[in-house]
Amino acid sequence: MSTLYESNPNWPICTLSYRHFHLLWTLPLCAVLYLIARPFLTKLDRAKLILLPIIAFVWTTPWDNLIVKNRAWFYHRHCIWFTIGYVPIEEYFFFIVQSLISTLWCTLLTRWYLPNLYLVPSSSSRRKLAIPALTVCALCFVLGLKAAKPETHSYYFGMISWWASLPLALLLWGSVDFVVNIGIRAGLVPCTLSVVAPTVYLWCSDVYALRRGTWHINEATSLNIFPIPDLPLEEMLFFFVTNLILVSACFTFDRCVAICRQTEVSGDTPPLSPSYLPLGSWATYTKLWAAFLRSDRTPFATNASSASVEPRDLSASLKVLRTASKSFNAASLLLPWDLRTDLGCLYAFCRVADDLVDDEAEGLEAKTQNLEVIRSIVDAIYSEGADAAEKAPQSNNPSTPITERIRTMLASVALSAKIKDDIRAAAASIAPLTRYIPKRLWYEMLEGYGIDLGFEHAEADKRTRLESMDDLVEYSQCVAGVVGEMCTRVILGRCGSAVPLDLHVDRSISLRLNGSSITKETSVSQPQTSSSRMLDLSQRADLHTLLYEARRMGVSLQLVNIARDIVPDSVELRRCYLPAAMFDKDDGDMQDALLQGDLDVPKPAAKPNLRPQVEKDHLLQNKCDRKMCASTPSDCYKSPRDSTMPRTQR
Repeated sequence: MSTLYESNPNWPICTLSYRHFHLLWTLPLCAVLYLIARPFLTKLDRAKLILLPIIAFVWTTPWDNLIVKNRAWFYHRHCIWFTIGYVPIEEYFFFIVQSLISTLWCTLLTRWYLPNLYLVPSSSSRRKLAIPALTVCALCFVLGLKAAKPETHSYYFGMISWWASLPLALLLWGSVDFVVNIGIRAGLVPCTLSVVAPTVYLWCSDVYALRRGTWHINEATSLNIFPIPDLPLEEMLFFFVTNLILVSACFTFDRCVAICRQTEVSGDTPPLSPSYLPLGSWATYTKLWAAFLRSDRTPFATNASSASVEPRDLSASLKVLRTASKSFNAASLLLPWDLRTDLGCLYAFCRVADDLVDDEAEGLEAKTQNLEVIRSIVDAIYSEGADAAEKAPQSNNPSTPITERIRTMLASVALSAKIKDDIRAAAASIAPLTRYIPKRLWYEMLEGYGIDLGFEHAEADKRTRLESMDDLVEYSQCVAGVVGEMCTRVILGRCGSAVPLDLHVDRSISLRLNGSSITKETSVSQPQTSSSRMLDLSQRADLHTLLYEARRMGVSLQLVNIARDIVPDSVELRRCYLPAAMFDKDDGDMQDALLQGDLDVPKPAAKPNLRPQVEKDHLLQNKCDRKMCASTPSDCYKSPRDSTMPRTQR
């Protein structure tokens, strides 16, 4: 072993230890990237940060020991701590930290795209890309083995060639078509930047270390080609292929998890996703391997028991989201892509249903008919879902895709082709959510639509008129509280803590102002939680508490919207959501004036004094349990009835 560290007098003297190199170049960057990425890391991202360094360490260790044994690299003994085998401990650490740096950087660049959006059969030209990739890798493997002869100038280059070709062949076969299918903006550009940026950074660090003698590349086993001064071609190739391997592995992970999420599931276990990826289960790895081997041309299930939605329907639903609410679309980027998909689809259906009832028909009768169309669509979605399994045999042919059945239902409805396509895509996109959302919640939302339509009734005595705060809370529960419960059920279900479909949540809410009750108290006891106790989501009572608070948050946001839009609702829609009990005797005619739109609208710069209502909304928001917000993602409470949801659902 002592001869291993006998240096050539012509080699540079070590002025920078390997430990100090890590302190200067690798550890600070790794720490910064982790701190930036930490708020966005999903279980899938953490799995990459665990598995990829382990795989890199296992694959590289024997190869690196062989390289150092044959003196392709050299380390001064006083510049390293100690060795394991032939390799310094700092070199083993380099395997880990480089994997972390490249994976974190790739995560930051690629977390914004939706892998399940691109699981579509590749065109014939794209499917051919895997074959050239395999051919090139096979050629590199053969030539690398021939060139990797110790004590020759081609040794180091040959060792890199055959060592990198095997994992690249496997990963490119599994991901190259997928990356190209994503497109230039969302796929090729992030992929290229994920490889190039850390590669260039490590080239700079390598030049810095080589010039200070931290390690030395033996001229006798190198081609001695220096595209960059003091940086051998082999070193440039090494960092490029290692980063290419890591980035390809990241995209391959995304593809496999997206495929797992598309496959049908049984029982209460959710499909693998960024929000549910148990690394301690052997079944997780078998599912990922099966997904890796799956052909892109294999069709996915299209019935309601499918774990996800067809890419074309998902794309149409997300287009509705981007068009209707830029704020919700921007906020959803902070979510894992699986929850972004689900909540985006939930929003899209609420949006198209709201438009169908309010904007795509003239007259109360036509709007009422459209409301029944939405009800029929909900029935069709659940005919082969959870409700049908519990209550009755399926009344429709399960072999008919839900999207085709909805298209048939809409054929006789007088709507434009675009509106029909949006409704069909949005309805099909929420079919997988029947595992988590009971049908009764959709019916409750439709009741809120009915209340809105009641404002347009021709007969004055049959028009909607809210009399008490109880009426206002009831309406807010229908259009906002219910959506808060839906979102929470979906998030918990996707995270592996599904809420039983038969769990009914208390809908009563008590508002107090200055110690006096604004709404009548009910006999049902309100859930009470201690701010010092974390919720146990395996307990039915704690699940009820969580859903109750989600509803309260939704109602609170709805009350804020009502307070904000008092004048627009009156002038544009002839609606008044303020109950009669809120007006003093001197303002007894105010509700009628609001219902008739008979207002002297102030100038745009002036705003009505809404302080009393805002105070009530503020009190309701403050009653939400602080510990609930701490123990549950805040997105559980985000109701599509706030500024990001269709306004006319109110």
